[in-house]
Amino acid sequence: MVQTFTFILTDLAGFEASSIRIELEGAKEAGTYGARVAREMLEQMPDLANRGMCILVRDDSEETVSIVPLDPVS
Repeated sequence: MVQTFTFILTDLAGFEASSIRIELEGAKEAGTYGARVAREMLEQMPDLANRGMCILVRDDSEETVSIVPLDPVS
């Protein structure tokens, strides 16, 4: 069953970029897609590194299904 997920670049404290909505098969696929988006964002905009940014993934009911940090977690 296809679901719509919202992807948001955020610092979880106050900054939140415009969101995008994408239809995917489920939460697992949304998390994988979020990781790809984070990786590609860092490749295209390396100045986002070390700023505590992440990709927040929410489902249609606004529940958070994944939080993907742009920086590696150590």
